[in-house]
Amino acid sequence: QTAADSGAYAVTMIAVENVFGNIIAHSAPTRALAVLSINGHLKATTTCEQELQFMQVSESGMVLISGGNAGLLTFRNTQDLTCIRTIDLSRHGAIRCMVVAPEQQDIILATGDGALHVVTDPEKRADTVANRLEETFIGM
Repeated sequence: QTAADSGAYAVTMIAVENVFGNIIAHSAPTRALAVLSINGHLKATTTCEQELQFMQVSESGMVLISGGNAGLLTFRNTQDLTCIRTIDLSRHGAIRCMVVAPEQQDIILATGDGALHVVTDPEKRADTVANRLEETFIGM
């Protein structure tokens, strides 16, 4: 039986992870999140803490980044949907939209209070700086 056969999901948003080709589907009315094979077979499900406004799979294909009405920025494993980390931005209102910067070290998002926020991964930032310094001084 597929998720479509069960009628359990009124899909309102999708993302595709590029490692196994799985589809990640969100149903706003039920706050359900599901991982399905390309053939529609249900692999994992969870219920989100909020209705999602956006979701995007990381370049590695291993992390789903999402945000929504409750102001939570959530990072989940794309295979089983376990929560890796949540950043609470609820004091700024709902997360309305976001974009992941090149090299995946910054996430720029807009919140319900009209502000833009930059969420930075300090480890990736440090690695990028170290790599750039190494490139700069090679051959000197």
